[in-house]
Amino acid sequence: MNKSKYLLSFILIIITPVIYAQKGVPIPGTNDSPPPPGLFIDGGLFYLFIIGIVYGMYELKSKK
Repeated sequence: MNKSKYLLSFILIIITPVIYAQKGVPIPGTNDSPPPPGLFIDGGLFYLFIIGIVYGMYELKSKK
């Protein structure tokens, strides 16, 4: 019984994302081309970078 639970867990965790990662048939009339190079960094990534710097400075000050 335990082996079947492990096998089911393996199938759900490992194989299911592979199925969803497959590219489907493109929908007619949509723009499926990649974005042009030189685009700005998304705002969320910028804020994450700033928060990381602030947190690093906080950790360095708290160690002293």
